[in-house]
Amino acid sequence: MATKLTARTPVNFLVVDNDHTVAKIIRSMLLQEYVASSVTITGNLQDAWDIYSERKIDFVISEIDHPTGSGLDFLDEIRAQDREIPFIYISRRNDRELIILAAQNDSDGYVVKPFSENALIESIREAWKKRKSDYTQSLNQMEDLASKDPTRALDQLEDKFGSNEQTARMYTLRGRILQRLKRLEEAKESLSHAINVNPMYLNAKKNLGDVMVETGEKDKAKALYEEVVDISPMYKECHVSLAKVYAEDQEFGKLKQLTDHYSSYFPKSTDLQMTVAEELLHHGQNEMAAELFKKIIEIDKQSPSTDIDGMVYRYNRLGIALRREGKVEEAIEYYLEALDLAPDSAAVHYNLGVACGQNGQHKRAIQEFQAALKLDPNLEEARREMEKVLQAVRDRVTVTMK
Repeated sequence: MATKLTARTPVNFLVVDNDHTVAKIIRSMLLQEYVASSVTITGNLQDAWDIYSERKIDFVISEIDHPTGSGLDFLDEIRAQDREIPFIYISRRNDRELIILAAQNDSDGYVVKPFSENALIESIREAWKKRKSDYTQSLNQMEDLASKDPTRALDQLEDKFGSNEQTARMYTLRGRILQRLKRLEEAKESLSHAINVNPMYLNAKKNLGDVMVETGEKDKAKALYEEVVDISPMYKECHVSLAKVYAEDQEFGKLKQLTDHYSSYFPKSTDLQMTVAEELLHHGQNEMAAELFKKIIEIDKQSPSTDIDGMVYRYNRLGIALRREGKVEEAIEYYLEALDLAPDSAAVHYNLGVACGQNGQHKRAIQEFQAALKLDPNLEEARREMEKVLQAVRDRVTVTMK
């Protein structure tokens, strides 16, 4: 049975808002209403994630806009770990698109600032009721089961039909399971039914687009993705899917517009930009790829919590794009910056060796390949490239002797 929320239910709240005054007001409201609870407040998303990871948190209330990142990404990280924790957004932005996106992001409420104590407490009650209900918990369990045993999950889900509650979500889940089982026509039918039940259920439209990509109906998929992005400009996963379709169709102008549009909402988020940059590099659009990798690296430099390994990877990819453009000296400069961050990276030493070889710096190239092999003796690419450089040196000596 679901736990009922009362004044004496022990709840560990986490409040995430960089406006410390607002956070303290919320803490006061919560402690007054729920006397057996504890409330932790922070204004930093990385600190919030650390708190969530280290403590038993039962309920999260978070500002959707943060100087240190996106509240939407924060919820994505939490939902990857826990589908049952209630999560409410608070924001000064009373934007229809943002409210829709928050709901699609599997949040449980959206409270617009300034709000009254009654409005916040009522939203908390509704969120708890929704997230802790037996029905919702059952669906969450099936979501988890679908990734492990889709056939069994489908059998269990069939027993749930007939309820009028959350029907669009049920049909969407059923469609995703059928997609996993490669029963694509049935998946399309189920997802279409979800859209008929709730035309604003954007997850169903995005998932239907994914299935249509698999069935070769790329134009229909593209139209669905574009519709979703138009309604909800901050739906990251749909932007990623649309970007891949644009890249495959070589619509690079639209791809750039899509990236710029998304960046206007999330200037500090690089997930979509990385997807687009990789697609551009894959399709030989090296100049555009290099420009985008440079923007991503600048964003990385401004973030105190940037993952060093991730940043080094991006330097590597930028170097490849520049080398392909013929800008070898510039590529070398970025590889050297990467080595400052990670001097023990075999991949960076290897790529620097390739660039030096292209630039005629044979001695330095050999040194870098040797460094790469010392760090990773199984890096056969470095061994092959070093042999090419050594052969070039031998050939040059032979010509000189003649």
